[in-house]
Amino acid sequence: MAQDLVMARWGGSWRYALTWWAGVAGVTGLLALIGWALSGKDGLQAAANVAQLVGVVLVVPTVLVPLWLWWRRSTARPAVTSAHLDHAKDVLAGLVEQQWKTEVTLRSLDDPDPIPVRWRQTAIVAVMDQPANLTPGLRRLTASSADIAALTGKFRSMRRRRLVILGDPGTGKTTLAVQLIRELMATRAAHPDEPVPVLMPMADWDTEAFPRLHQWLAARLAQDYPALRAPDLPAGMAEMLAARGHILPVLDGLDELPPPAQQAVIVALNQSLSKTDQLIATSPD
Repeated sequence: MAQDLVMARWGGSWRYALTWWAGVAGVTGLLALIGWALSGKDGLQAAANVAQLVGVVLVVPTVLVPLWLWWRRSTARPAVTSAHLDHAKDVLAGLVEQQWKTEVTLRSLDDPDPIPVRWRQTAIVAVMDQPANLTPGLRRLTASSADIAALTGKFRSMRRRRLVILGDPGTGKTTLAVQLIRELMATRAAHPDEPVPVLMPMADWDTEAFPRLHQWLAARLAQDYPALRAPDLPAGMAEMLAARGHILPVLDGLDELPPPAQQAVIVALNQSLSKTDQLIATSPD
């Protein structure tokens, strides 16, 4: 919220500064013209020039003020409401759904169906959450990519809805993540309050430029989904969706990063996630 306010205030200051400097430039030009007019030797001619310039001074505001008011109205953006957020989520969900319909065809994910892979909860205690945060009944989680609806249901029943998919390269981690995205989108109508799942390649996360996950998500959303900048939506919708928990980041490709970058991403994640933030990620064993 603080970032949104800062951005809104900065945007207002920028427009004000632009208007102010335009006025200064106009007055400076006017003074220069008056100085030139008065520098003539002919006093009557100078007086005539001044009279003409004063007439221009009286006419210009008459023209510029309506133009300035029109510009202010045309650049004004509506204040953020829950209806705007819901609409932005629906817009994003539609784009994500269409995106994966196209991607599935290009990647031939359904022709034939992916090879079924069985998954089980890891026995590595060091990578698990605190016991108090685990969901009772899911302490021995098993799943199959052949029954993605069942895995999606188990994900939805998790207390914190955080899932890390571990495996060696080529074991189907990304495919399983994509299957989860598609199933979450296919059943979204029954869960309209859920965040929108968006696949994000971790190789693109510059943790120095974006030390917090929400900052990077907002930048990627604004870049990848320009419809979120539509005139009928308030400015900064990507930032608001990311900061207010309306995005389910599906982070893929940690194993594609060199070890120092992997460590930087893990540190940034630990510093970014609040108690209510949801997450799906793929990672090497």
